[in-house]
Amino acid sequence: MLESVLSGHSWPGGDPVRAAAVLGLPPDAGYVIVVADTRTAPGAGQPLFESALGIKGVVSAWRLTPALHTGLVAVPPGELDAVLDTLRQTATGPTGVSPPYHSLTGSPRALELARAAMASLRPGQAAVRVFESNPLDALLARAPGEAARLAHEVLGRLTGLPADDRAMLLDTLWAYVAHGGSADHAAKALHCHPNTVRYRLRRVQELTGRAFTSPWDVAELIMATQALRLNPDWQMLNVGSPAERLRA
Repeated sequence: MLESVLSGHSWPGGDPVRAAAVLGLPPDAGYVIVVADTRTAPGAGQPLFESALGIKGVVSAWRLTPALHTGLVAVPPGELDAVLDTLRQTATGPTGVSPPYHSLTGSPRALELARAAMASLRPGQAAVRVFESNPLDALLARAPGEAARLAHEVLGRLTGLPADDRAMLLDTLWAYVAHGGSADHAAKALHCHPNTVRYRLRRVQELTGRAFTSPWDVAELIMATQALRLNPDWQMLNVGSPAERLRA
């Protein structure tokens, strides 16, 4: 049932009130979607979130994938701040939260926004962020299929690297962008030598065919990298040709 609610596929009876009852959610609650990156502390996020919220009398339902813990949380009236405080006290990695919404039919959109909020945090950062309007994130979250196509088309062979190498290059690229195109500042954030950053960026250029001297290429790299950050599950794919990637 939770998978159907999050994906927007029809559920038995097609009635959001009935779906809430099946999931054990109170009928008078609002909802938020919570998305936590599990790659930082695998196995830690979901049980802690669910039990911590349960102690406060807050009902939630959760789904686990190799990259994400995704929760549908029923927020009692007037208790949003308390729910967010509990999430902040419990988070073990980057955690995004959607804005509140009032019908389960809004869950797929809320899931996209929670992913966008999570992607705005640094990899490994134990923090909780509620989605705030950002034009690029909103655009990518609105069309996840096109965002996936963009990411794989622009990043090319980089997406086929072993997971550790891929993450290292993407984190370096993001740090470089986040620090205004300064290899020195990115190196400080990554705790490595500036020449290491420059070497990794050259690898990004070689693997993607994009050049940091071209504003258009840089814009494409930023959008593609952010698209992957919005949906870490895509990074778990051992991708091959573009057609194979789209089928995956």
